[in-house]
Parts: sequence; structure tokens; C-alpha cells
Amino acid sequence: MDDDRAPIWTLGGIAVFFKVLAVVLVIWYDGSRQSIQMAIAINWPFFIPLLLLTPFLALWFRLLRARMKRKKLIEQEWKVQETEKTGGKGR
Repeated sequence: MDDDRAPIWTLGGIAVFFKVLAVVLVIWYDGSRQSIQMAIAINWPFFIPLLLLTPFLALWFRLLRARMKRKKLIEQEWKVQETEKTGGKGR
């Protein structure tokens, strides 16, 4: 099922990349206040999905950190048991 969506994500990623690139180049070329205001006025609809996705991305990042912490704790637990077997002599 993921293979069916790959072209859609690729096309969307390319479109977003070139949109961001165009805005950056316009602001870089003419960094006046008016050009920045125009870029914001033209691209404000793209901020709505970003604002809607931010809580989900924050939860995903928190879950990722929790999984990394859990993995680290499990690894530490097994290392402690391994040193107990060897009588505390190294690893």
C-alpha cells in the first residue's frame, strides 16, 4: 500500500521544495519589507497544514524520544546482568 502513495509524496515533496526555493530566492534577491510581506501574503495557505501538523509532529517526536530512552534502559539492564555473571570483572 505504501508503494501506491510514493508518486503522490514525491510530487508533493518536489512542489513544496520548489515553492520554498522560489520564496527564498525572491527574498534573497530583494530582501525588502514589501517582498517579505508579499511572500507571506501569497503563501499563507501553506501555513495552515503546518500549524495543523505541528501537534502530531510533536507527539511523534516525543514518542521517538521515549522509545530511544526505553531502548537505552533495556541495554543498560542487560549490561548490568552481564557484569553480574562475570563476577564484576570487566565486560
